[in-house]
Amino acid sequence: MQIRHLAVVAVLLLALVRAAAAFDGAAPAITLIGAPEPVFEWREDACEPNDFVDAPARAFRTADGVRLFASHFAARAMSGPDGDHLTHDCAVAFRGAQSSDPAEFSDLGWLISPYALSDGRVFTLVHNEFQGHRHRGVCAAGEYHPCWENTITWAMSEDDGSSFQAPPPERRLIAGLPWRYDRNRDRPGGYFNPTNIVAADGAWYVLAWARPYRDQREGVCVLRTTRLDDPASWRAWDGAGYGATFVDPNRQAVADPARHLCAPVGVGVFRSAPSSLVRDEASGLFLALQASNMPEPGGGSTPGIWVSASRDLVDWSPRRLVWNVPVWGPRDCDARNPTVDWSVSYPSLIDFDSPALNFETVSGTAWLYFTRYRLDACAIGKDRSLWRVRVQIGEGGG
Repeated sequence: MQIRHLAVVAVLLLALVRAAAAFDGAAPAITLIGAPEPVFEWREDACEPNDFVDAPARAFRTADGVRLFASHFAARAMSGPDGDHLTHDCAVAFRGAQSSDPAEFSDLGWLISPYALSDGRVFTLVHNEFQGHRHRGVCAAGEYHPCWENTITWAMSEDDGSSFQAPPPERRLIAGLPWRYDRNRDRPGGYFNPTNIVAADGAWYVLAWARPYRDQREGVCVLRTTRLDDPASWRAWDGAGYGATFVDPNRQAVADPARHLCAPVGVGVFRSAPSSLVRDEASGLFLALQASNMPEPGGGSTPGIWVSASRDLVDWSPRRLVWNVPVWGPRDCDARNPTVDWSVSYPSLIDFDSPALNFETVSGTAWLYFTRYRLDACAIGKDRSLWRVRVQIGEGGG
């Protein structure tokens, strides 16, 4: 037992050293070079009231053009011959089963990280929200926030992304907490909002956000796999390497939960879930975007879209402002006399000139996609649309 405790201490010390020693370069400058333009307007293009933008834009090539997703829990695609000519489709490509059993990992699912393969199949990660308050008798609190547990699951398309099917519940989980759902819970927990998937060094990587819950610390998790179609192959960064496995506590006993938790990276850099991950061809750096209100040393905060850079997805550069713009619900918005009527979230970079099938690289110029909220008395409602603006990605970066 003493040896084991020493090993745990060593891993924790290594994690602290890494957290203190951020990537010593700088993120490339990302500069707006055009005017923002709408891609999907909820008031004009929605197929039904809940057909609004509630996830970052993700795009991939198909046999006959481009398909883009950026939707709510009923996933609908935009398709066309290229990224500039996309049409919104009212057909639902994927929807969670709204199951009242948390062990099925299929309540409300956001198709959030599609990744096209060269044979016409499309793998996707799913942001699965188990909303316990919606299911009678499951959660004592009876409210959305404390009853919310999140997992990352997956689904597969055999028709170039027109439709997706989830595997059986026993093969559905990619990442989840090593404890069964607690009906007496008082806070949300789990793994949230994975970025798009990026291939590197013979594996696939994604960033996800962990909420603080029991022994799981809050922050960005790095997940990796060498088999997209094998859910058991996914590993998380544990502070020393990719040794943390994910287990299903509903189907097996968990002797040591600590072995199945991620060690957050970029501590102090990320204040919210990164929503985009790409690789800059000029610098070779991974770039991650987040939308957040960042505190200032003298007080107050600066809202906006920020970029950070990394060579290995573990050590991250200080964040750099891309666009000073209201994000989420502006903190200085007064409902009695609002000074702003819109805000943004879910930024993502897409370069349609990228040679990658999934546009996971950027070079020179790209599109910055984002969700644009129309605020009603400073509140976010269903009026959420997809916009984009042209950006220049500067040279350098360390």
